[in-house]
Amino acid sequence: DANTFELLKASQLLEQIQELSKMGHWELDLINEEVYWSKETRAIHEVNDDYIPNLQEGLNFYDELSRPIITSIVTNAIEKRDKWDVKLGINTAKGNHKWVRATGKVYEVKGKVTKLFGIFQDITEEKIRLDELLQRENTIAELNSDLEDQISKRNRELEESKHKFQKLYDFAPEMMLSIDAKTGRIVECNLTTCNKLG
Repeated sequence: DANTFELLKASQLLEQIQELSKMGHWELDLINEEVYWSKETRAIHEVNDDYIPNLQEGLNFYDELSRPIITSIVTNAIEKRDKWDVKLGINTAKGNHKWVRATGKVYEVKGKVTKLFGIFQDITEEKIRLDELLQRENTIAELNSDLEDQISKRNRELEESKHKFQKLYDFAPEMMLSIDAKTGRIVECNLTTCNKLG
C-alpha cells in the first residue's frame, strides 16, 4: 500500500543521506538498558551490521582521552538534562582511530530521563585537514619568527658597522666632509676638519 511504500522510501533515503554524510544516529533506552545504533553508526565503528552494543561497550570505543569526557557527559545528561555536541576520538573494531562528532539529547517521561539519543558523525577527514592547516600555519609562524630574528640580527650588525664607520670618519687624521649633491652645502664633517677650519 501507499503508506508502506512511503515509509520504506523515507527509511531508505535516510540511510542514503547518512551514508553520504558519514552521519548516523543512536539511542540509549535507560529503562530497558538497550542501545540502538543506525547502520551508518555501526559502519563508523567498523562493526558488523548485526552488532548490538551495550552502554559500556559503546563507551569503550572512545580513546583514552575521550572516554572520561563522554562518560561525564552521559552522567550529566542523565542527572542535569544537559545536551551535548562534542568532537572526540574513537578506536574502531578494526583498530583504526577516527574522529567523531557526537551530539545528544535527553527524552523524559514524567520528569524522569528515560532515553538519550543523538547523532554520530565521522569527521576524521575534516580533522586531518584542520590539523594539516594548523601545521602549515605553525610552520609559517616559525619561518616568520626565524626571518624576524635574522632581520634583527642583521640590523644589529649594520648598526655596529655604522657605529664603527662613524668612529673612523670622526677621528680620521684627514679632513673629511659630506656635501649635499643638490644644494652643495656641507652636511657633516669630521673632527679633523672642524679643528683645521674652525
